[in-house]
Parts: sequence; C-alpha cells; structure tokens
Amino acid sequence: MADASSRSSSSPRSPSPPERTRPKFRRSKDGCLTCRRRRKRCDLEPGPSCRTCQRLKLTCQWPDTPARATPSARSMRGTPQRGPPDTHPQFDPLGVLASALGMHEALATPAPELPADMSQTVVGGVDLMPSFPFNDMLGGFEIDAATLQLWAADCLQPQPPGNGGPALDLSWYARPESPARAASAAAPTETVLSPTSATARNGPRHADLLQHFQSTLSRLVTCSGDSGGFSAFTDLADRSTSLYLSILAWAGRHMANMGAARYEAVSERLGAEAGVMVLAELEKVGQPGSAGRMDDEDAMTVLATVLMVIQFRICRGDVWGFDVLVERGGMLASSLFERVDSAHNVRAAQFLDNLIYHDVLSSFAYTRGPMVPYALILKHTQGQLSALHTLTGVNLPVFCLMYRVIKLIRQRRQASEQGDGLLEVLSAAEKLEDELEAERQRIETLVRTKPDLGAHRHYHEAFRTATLVQIRGFVLCESPCSLKLRLLVRQGLTLLETMIERNLAGVCSMHWVLFIIGVMALPGGLGENDRERVGRLYDEYSKRIGGFMNVPRSRTLMHEVWARNQEGRAFVDWLDIVLEYDWELYFV
Repeated sequence: MADASSRSSSSPRSPSPPERTRPKFRRSKDGCLTCRRRRKRCDLEPGPSCRTCQRLKLTCQWPDTPARATPSARSMRGTPQRGPPDTHPQFDPLGVLASALGMHEALATPAPELPADMSQTVVGGVDLMPSFPFNDMLGGFEIDAATLQLWAADCLQPQPPGNGGPALDLSWYARPESPARAASAAAPTETVLSPTSATARNGPRHADLLQHFQSTLSRLVTCSGDSGGFSAFTDLADRSTSLYLSILAWAGRHMANMGAARYEAVSERLGAEAGVMVLAELEKVGQPGSAGRMDDEDAMTVLATVLMVIQFRICRGDVWGFDVLVERGGMLASSLFERVDSAHNVRAAQFLDNLIYHDVLSSFAYTRGPMVPYALILKHTQGQLSALHTLTGVNLPVFCLMYRVIKLIRQRRQASEQGDGLLEVLSAAEKLEDELEAERQRIETLVRTKPDLGAHRHYHEAFRTATLVQIRGFVLCESPCSLKLRLLVRQGLTLLETMIERNLAGVCSMHWVLFIIGVMALPGGLGENDRERVGRLYDEYSKRIGGFMNVPRSRTLMHEVWARNQEGRAFVDWLDIVLEYDWELYFV
C-alpha cells in the first residue's frame, strides 16, 4: 500500500482543466485616479491605462503620471487667476450655453477628449467652466471629470437605425480633432475662420439637412418664396464650420418639429457645437477695438452664424439664452455696417435685411433696446425703400418706422415711472401716425408702377395696421375697447384672413401682426368675436407655417394678457408679462 502510494505520488499527474482566474482588482484608494473619483475598483497595476477606463473610454490617470490631455490655449498662456465662487464674469460661455441649450446639451458638446482637470477646460479658446460651482446649478449633486466623460459618451452614441428611419451618420463627431482645427484652438487671437473639415462635409445624412434647408426651409420663411434669399449664408458656410453646423442644426430642428424625430438628436448636437464656436468668436469681438480690426468677410461670417444660431433657437422655442448673441452680435453689426455699404454689396444687404427683421420683431428691442442704432439703419436703407427684400418684403420703410415706435414705447414706460416727458411722447406718436398714412399712399403708387408687387400689398398693409395698433395701444395706452383700436383690430384680422385664404406673399411673417392685434382683441359680441378669430388664425398659421415652437410661446403670452383683461376695458402691457416671465421672445 505504501509502495502504491509512493508510485502514485512520484508519477506525473494528469492535466486538470485550467481554473478560471478572476481579474486582479485593486482597492479604489490604491488604483488609478479616475477609478478613485468614480469610487470604483481598479483592475490593473499602474500602467498606461486600466481595463475599466479602456472599456468606458475614460482618461486613465495615475498618481505619478501627468494627465495626457492636449494642452489648451489657456494652459499654454499660464494658469488664470480665478475669482471667488460667487463672482460672475461679464461673459461666461458655458453659463450662456447651459441656460440656452440645457445642461445636458452643454455637456454633450462633442470633443475628442475631456481633460481631467475640468477647471481648465477650453474649447476653441473659450473657458467652458463657469466661475460659479456646478453644485449650485445641479442642486448639490457633485460632478467630477469621469462623470462628465460618461455623460458625454452617452450623448455621443450614434442613434441606431430603428422605427424612426435611417439614423444620421455621426461617426465624424467621435474622430480626433483635425490638425487645422487644433491649430485654430491653440491660437484664438486669429480672426481667420478655419474651413470646415472634409469629414464633416461628407456626412451621408448632412445632404438631407442641406437639401431641406435649401429647398423647403429657406423658401418657407421668405416673402418671395425664393430659396436664393439665403444664398449669402450658404456661400459663406464654405469658410466657416460654425455657420455650416448652425445651418444644419436649424434644418434638423425644423424637420424634427415637423415629425421627423430621428433628426432631433443630431440637431441638438450640431446646435450645441455651433453655439460654443460662435460664443468663442464673439468673445474676441467683445475685446476693445477687436471688431474694427476684423476683416469684413470674417465679420459677415460671424454675423451670419449669430443670425443662424438665433433662428435655430427660435425654431426650438427657446425663451432665454439670447442675450450674449444679441449684445455681441449688435456690436459686431454696428462696426461692420459702419465700414460696408450695403447698397453696393448684395451679401451685406441680405444680412442687413435679416438683422432688421429679427431686431424689430423681438422683445429685446423693447426691453433692452435694438441691436443696431436707428441712425445707422436709416443710413443704409434710404436707397432701398422700394426694393423687394427677402424677409421684410416691401415693408422696409415700415420696419424703419418701427424703430421709432419702439423708442417711443421705451420712452413712455420710463416717463410713466418718472412722471415727465409724456407730452413729448404724445407729439411724436401723432407725427408717426401721419407718416404711416403717407406710407399707405407710397405703396399704392409703387404697386401702380410695379404691378408685380401687387401680391405684397396686403402684407404691407397688415404691418402698417399693426404699427398703428402699437401706437394707439402701447404708446398712448388706449384700452382695447376704444373705437379706434376696435376698428384697427378688425381691419387687421380681415387682412390676415385674406392673406391665408389667397395664400398671398407674407403669410410666413404674419406672426408679429397676429400677436400685436391679438393682445388688443375683444371678447363677446354677436357671432364670432375677435378673440375667437385670433385663435382660429393662430391655428391656421401654425398649420401653414409649421415647425416653429416660438408660435405657441407667443400664444401663451397672449392668453395671459387676455386673462388679466377679460373684458378688454383696461390697458395691459404685454411687456410687463415678458419681464415677469423673464422671457426673451422672437415673433418671427
């Protein structure tokens, strides 16, 4: 028995199946810095990267290894002095972007790699970290670099093909930054815009968005129905990544609002990246004397991007986050049009028309003042009053008069608080009414000499009527039940109903007219009352124009005015409600 046991122990053992070995885990306090912050166990000795970070595509850091993030432009210039946590700088790109697009979108801005030290995060030369703590913005929820990277990774996952149709190809977003764009980010003081990368241009689904913009969206929002009205924007998109992305973002958002939900995610990502880029460009404009040193072509490109980002956010229904775009865009436009003569520059004329249109038809002009001074507008429009423009149509003289109406409304609101200057306001209002009557005669003469402009007569008269309603209602503070206002409101409603029934030029731009007339409409009466007519016109307009979420916003505002003035016997200023809501609204 002993011999057998001895032989058994001396003979070679048969090979046994290999045992399953578990990967070696280290405690969080001994692992890489990334796993420590995430409070996860690390599975590798110090090395280039642990398997957990490789699997989650995170930046793996070890105590004795410096961060491998690409040095930013700010870090190459030296570590900045940061102020106290409760001090807000004058210009804070992430704060603006987060308020405009939502924190989720701001954090989802595509980037090749997020540095571990988030206090030094720079995109395109702009510090993306606000001076106030993230904890205040997120209700006390602590965020570290690893969590931000996880959020960004989730947001950058391409949408799989499914029930919503073919997904857009977003693979180019996850690719490393091209050398040209990296050089541009490292030298933020240069004003020359980097060209759009070929990879971004050749996205297979970007052609769908461009096609929608050129064939549908640009025709939908122009008075003439001509897609060439936005040719100045598409031409300059060849030299600007931010302008190109903002055009795609606007087109994608409109398609999503019209029911193509598969375009919503890509629109948000494109819009977020375009927003970061244009804020970086506008930060340079805000430096003393920088706008005057910028080349005219580059200045027009940045202004075009500002207008496109504004239109993207309007289409999305945003009611905040426009302030930096409006302030810095106005500075840029004022400097540009001091040097450029729009009468001899077709591209500049298109941008000026777009700028005037969005400037006048916004709450900003009434609460903070117009983007561009009236004297500069008058200088550029004197020789173009009889021309047909993309957005303003033949109404450019009326839009110029609206600058003066806005000034009177602001003056009246200040005079009401101070108790003086009311006589001056009254005198100026009467003068404006006389000029609007002369404008009616001018358009009649113009239509006789140019019969092809006859289709724009109703559009012109509708805006002229709405301007008269503003003077009577918001300058002179007449109640909606006054005979003059009741007549103007009913004339305006009849004009809008005729425009929709006949599908006349200017239906796309009737939003402002409908709102101004609507807030002064009366309830009651025999048959269909004025407020019911306004509601029916809002329904028809939303159906006809479609895809613009700012329209329900203005309708909400109008209903609040009605709720505070149910019988129409008092004067309720819609601007007071805008300030109460803290809204920034465009009626386009």
